Amino acid sequence: MPSSTAQAHATGRPARESVDLSAYPDLVVVYLGFRVGRLRGLTALLGIGRGLSTIRRERPDGLLAHETLVYGLNHIGMRQYWRDLESLEAFTRSDPHMSWWRDFGRDPAGSGFWHEAYRLSGGMEGIYVGMPGPIGLASFAAARRPDGPFMTSRQRLAV
Repeated sequence: MPSSTAQAHATGRPARESVDLSAYPDLVVVYLGFRVGRLRGLTALLGIGRGLSTIRRERPDGLLAHETLVYGLNHIGMRQYWRDLESLEAFTRSDPHMSWWRDFGRDPAGSGFWHEAYRLSGGMEGIYVGMPGPIGLASFAAARRPDGPFMTSRQRLAV
């Protein structure tokens, strides 16, 4: 049987395909965004850029794919696919992520950061720091402080 790509070329229509995610029952998709609000925010952006270079070069265990996105002239982002939450958590507790997040927390340099995580097995969560207004899930869901049972991604994803 000819592939859908071969059939598409024969008919002149674009190939239409889907994906089988059954091999990834614990898949986690993460969207991240970084928005420069002041010129000084470029220093924080450069810091995350060095970390992203390391991620591309030394792919962390469990990272299936990493894509760069552009949301606007001063707003860049990423989409990452992780094998499971455990792999994602291990990465967030190691460098370069841990150092960048610590440094950003001390001085965001006039920039904002956000991430949203979606689990194939269920659960979604988002965190937004220094954004000028609501974005993503925050544009329609009630705000809640990330403390107590909402302190970590794992806890937010479980709710």
